[in-house]
Amino acid sequence: MPTGPLILYESRLNDAVPAASTTATGFNVLNLRDGRQYSFWKPSAMPATVTVDCASSKAADYLAVYAHDLFTRGATIEVRKSTDNFSVNDVLVATHTPSDDKPILVMFTSTTSRYWRIRVLTGTAPTIAIAMLGIRLEIPAGVREGFDPVGRKSVAQYNQSVKGYPLGKVINYQEWKESLRFELLTWTWVRTTWAVAWDAWLQSEPWLFSWNPDTYPKETYQVSADGHFNTPHKAGSYCDLEVPVTGVMP
Repeated sequence: MPTGPLILYESRLNDAVPAASTTATGFNVLNLRDGRQYSFWKPSAMPATVTVDCASSKAADYLAVYAHDLFTRGATIEVRKSTDNFSVNDVLVATHTPSDDKPILVMFTSTTSRYWRIRVLTGTAPTIAIAMLGIRLEIPAGVREGFDPVGRKSVAQYNQSVKGYPLGKVINYQEWKESLRFELLTWTWVRTTWAVAWDAWLQSEPWLFSWNPDTYPKETYQVSADGHFNTPHKAGSYCDLEVPVTGVMP
């Protein structure tokens, strides 16, 4: 069955302080969970692991990696779980070898465990800005007609001569800005799922949005909400949902 649009914010790496097998100087493993595309974790030896003890059994069904050079470094990434901190029990849950350095989204059947591990192997030591391993929030409706997953705006510095002749420009970054619109959601879902996620995380922290994870998993963007959402009522027990967001192209 096709997967609907996804919001990714819940992560096992936030359940406890993650432990890295090795870390290069200046590349703290905590950078993986700070939501910043410009701060990185980098191991000092390969293969490398990041392990978290959730204290109790917790579920996961996706791995997302954002702002990385795994392909450039020739690396493969794995998700593993264990019941005994990988002493004897060590179960491979998912594996992915990227074909470029674009965002990675790997979905798998939901499973639970106390200990979770991200393992990077082969190649040379990569740098990774954001890694998330948790339960995805699926929106039970597709994006509305008019949604633009590719359009972007270049934020740049324009240079001119004293007489106004163009001297070129410096691209600082590319902005992706959209109003996410979804139709005919149930009021029950909006109240018990969406509003809970909004209050817990989405209104104040950056999150990942994947509009078509089955066909275009690389078109997963880190966004921040503009501070509000609207839920206009529809006939019956339904409503629409509109969420303006802004992000930076990876």
